[in-house]
Amino acid sequence: MNCKVCNNILTKYWQKQYCSKSCAAKINNKVYPKRIKSFSYCLKCKSKNKNKFYKFCDSCISVGWDKSWPQKPFLLRTLKEELELNKNKGANRYNRIRGQLRYKRNRNNKTEKCINCGYSKHIEYCHKKPISSFSENTLIKEINSECNIIPLCPNCHWEYDNNLLKV
Repeated sequence: MNCKVCNNILTKYWQKQYCSKSCAAKINNKVYPKRIKSFSYCLKCKSKNKNKFYKFCDSCISVGWDKSWPQKPFLLRTLKEELELNKNKGANRYNRIRGQLRYKRNRNNKTEKCINCGYSKHIEYCHKKPISSFSENTLIKEINSECNIIPLCPNCHWEYDNNLLKV
C-alpha cells in the first residue's frame, strides 16, 4: 500500500493511509483549515473588538462592567458585595479586585515604570492602603483609585509590603 501524499510504500503496521505525520497534516490542513478570527465581540454590548483576545470593549471596561455580576458594574460594587461573590479565604479573597486593577492598568498604560528604581519590564500595582483595611461599604472604585495605587517592580513591591521601603 502507498501513502496518499508522497506515494511512498507504507512499511509499518500502524500506517494505514500516510507514511508520516507531515503527510497526514498536508491533507488534513486542506480539508479542515484553521479559522483565524481577527476580531472578537464584546460580551456586554456585542460591538466588535479590534483585539481578538479582549472580552470587553474599551467603553465597557471604562465603566467597569463585569460579566460575573451583570446587574451591577464591578467598580460600583462594595467590598462586602465582592467578598460575598468570591468565597475564597485569606489573601486570595481580594484576587478579583487586584486582577481588575491589573487588567485595566496594563491595557491603558503600556510604558509604566517602577516609581522607586525605574524598572519597566514587569510592573506590579501595589495598594498604598491595604484592601483589608477598608470598610465593607467602600466602593471598589475607591480601593482601586489612582491615589491609592503605586506601580512597583516585584522587588520594590516586596520591600514596600515588608516596611523596608518608603515611597
